[in-house]
Amino acid sequence: MLARFERLIAFFGRVLAPVRKGLDPLLEKMLGKLPEAEEPALNFARDGEAAILNQEPLRARVLIRALGWVILIFLVWAALARVDEVTRGNGKVIPSR
Repeated sequence: MLARFERLIAFFGRVLAPVRKGLDPLLEKMLGKLPEAEEPALNFARDGEAAILNQEPLRARVLIRALGWVILIFLVWAALARVDEVTRGNGKVIPSR
């Protein structure tokens, strides 16, 4: 069962990789780039940027990025989904007491 699940995840990873490559620049523009853990600082400007990024909570940035992906997936689903039936009706709410 676990091997089947891992193969399914690998399949979706291969299928969605081109989509991710196309959307990553947009998300980085909206949410900012996640800090690199092992990036050496080459000058004072980078040291200052690194200090600012180290003060920001990494989990919050990852959460915001994940929420961005979820919202994007829901928007794509809403754009592509088909509504089978729409009904309208008139009614009156009558309270029991």
